[in-house]
Order: sequence, then C-alpha cells, then structure tokens
Amino acid sequence: MDLLCLTRYGRLGASSRIRTMQYLDYFQDVGIRSTIYSLLADEYVKKLYCGHRSLIAAAQGYARHAWHVSHTRKVDRVLLEKELFPWLPAWVDELLLPSAPFVLDIDDAIFHNYDEHESWWVRRTLGRKIDGLMARAAVVCAGNEYLADRARRAGAGEIALIPSAVDLNRYTVGEIHRRKRPIVGWIGTPVTQGYLKLIAPALRDAVEQFNARIVLVGANEEPKRWFPCEIRGWRESNEADDILDFDVGVMPLPEAPWERGKCGYKLIQYMACARPVVASPVGVNERLVINGINGYLATGEASWLRALGELLMDADARAAMGRRGRQIVENGYCTAVTGPRYARVIRDLKA
Repeated sequence: MDLLCLTRYGRLGASSRIRTMQYLDYFQDVGIRSTIYSLLADEYVKKLYCGHRSLIAAAQGYARHAWHVSHTRKVDRVLLEKELFPWLPAWVDELLLPSAPFVLDIDDAIFHNYDEHESWWVRRTLGRKIDGLMARAAVVCAGNEYLADRARRAGAGEIALIPSAVDLNRYTVGEIHRRKRPIVGWIGTPVTQGYLKLIAPALRDAVEQFNARIVLVGANEEPKRWFPCEIRGWRESNEADDILDFDVGVMPLPEAPWERGKCGYKLIQYMACARPVVASPVGVNERLVINGINGYLATGEASWLRALGELLMDADARAAMGRRGRQIVENGYCTAVTGPRYARVIRDLKA
C-alpha cells in the first residue's frame, strides 16, 4: 500500500515531526510505503523562529508543493496534515488533492485561524474551509476531544482520537535532583514563548522566594526582559536531556479558543521524563494533569506561585508525582500505544 503524506513543515516543524514523521516505521510495519511532501521547508521555519516571515520562501513552497501533488503517481491513501494550502480557498485543496481516500490529521484548532479572524472577508470565504475537509475526509485523526467535537459537528464520517505522543525509547526516567537551586523549565519555540508572560510575576517570585532557576529551551532572548532566565538552544537530539535537567515543567496558556485545541505536547514530554508539571487548566491540560497526583493546575499568580513552591521545596513530592506522570504517558501518550493504532486507521480505510 502506498501512502502520500502531505505535511505542513519539514522535520524542524514540531507538528509535522510529531504527528507524521515519527510514525513512518509503524506504517512500514503493516506494509504501508510512505512518501512525504512538505509545504514549507526547514529554512522557512528557521526564519520564522527568528521573527521573519518570508513571503518569497512561502510562495516557493506553495509552488513546489502544488507541482509535487499534481504530478504524484497513483497512491492508495493520503495523509493530509491540517490542510493542503493555508489561506487559499477550499476549492484549491479539493482540485489538487489526489483522488485516493485521505486521512485528515488535526492537532491544532486551525479552523479558528479563519472563523475567528478579525476580517469579515476571511470569515466569509474561509470560515468553513476546515469543516469541509473534515466532512470529505475518510477519517479525521484528532489530537484531542475539542478537535474531535469540531469534526463531529462538521459531519466527519469517521473520527479517530490520536493524542500527540512521545517515543519512550528517547525519553528516559531521570534521577530526581536534590540541589540548592532547582530548575523550573519550559520547552517550545519563539512562536509560543509569549505564553510565559502569563506567569512572569510567579516566575520572578519563584526565583526570589525559592532560589529557583528558570531555564527556557527553544526561546529567543526576549523572555529575559520578563524574568531572570537561562536560554538554551533547541536540538531534536538533545531535547530529552534538556528536560531531564528540569525539576518542574510548566505550560501556561490563556483560556481562549485557539488554546483549547492544543494537544499538551510539552506536558507529555515533561511527564515522559518523570518530571512533575504545573499547567493552566485549559483544554487537554485538564485531562493530562490530575491535580495533586502528577502535578498541579494553576490559575492566577498566587496559584502558580503556590504550586511551584510546593514542588520546588519538596524533592520527594517531585519524585512521586514524576513517577505517576511517567505512568500516564506509558499508558496512553507514547508511540508504542498510538503508533499501531494510527497504522491500523490508515491500513483499514475503506477505498
């Protein structure tokens, strides 16, 4: 069986790497041969993370993607990540998509890019684009229940809930640290680092009151203006080791439509390394974090500081919560669980 994977990004893009590329071996195990065409190259992503949106690079990516898709040989299945061409009308996607049955993978509330847009023209012309793709797809693979519910309301024929997951061969359980300056850690990109502003006062107080260090992996230098912190560059080969150096992992989010569609990958990474977490009670975070069991859900400065303080001052509590978090990942948020399920979804599609 031949599968054409149409991803938004190359390997540098987290969603494409996590939702598609890490599953290719599982697809191969059930006789699925995969070919990947990516819309936006890694060079585009590098510029994006540096604060530059290159319209020329994007246009080149669109043209290259259109050529690849329109000239592809016959395939048995298509795996489409999000949509074929962002910000273009649905008929363009429909015209160029191969005629084979397709799986639509959704791990962000990208429909809100359109139906919540400030421009009435965008809302009018693109507001139902993703719903149309959901209705047409043979299966919608949704990263969480918020996205699955949208697919149901859009009229999707079949929905598979496939949470974002980690490969536990890469994420080991580290020893609990017992040091004078415990680390509060965060991992992400310059695109998502703005969420840290929500807890900047609590992080500043954690440094002053609990002698904490703040370590940010993948951010640029801007957060240094918000609170004292150390910035580390992100590398795929080193991200698990960076998280193992944390004592507590954090994931702040605002209560807003886009954020309800997030799949909590940061939390899953922290938990895979047996690190306790503190997170905003938004979307899937409320499912991943069992308050007082594997971490804390926090709202407001006082709540965040209290949760951080309890964990930073008690290494034994960190160890116990970390072990429970690791078990949650082993039970449902690792590729050993999601990989075979995803492969079966694609293999068993009705032609």
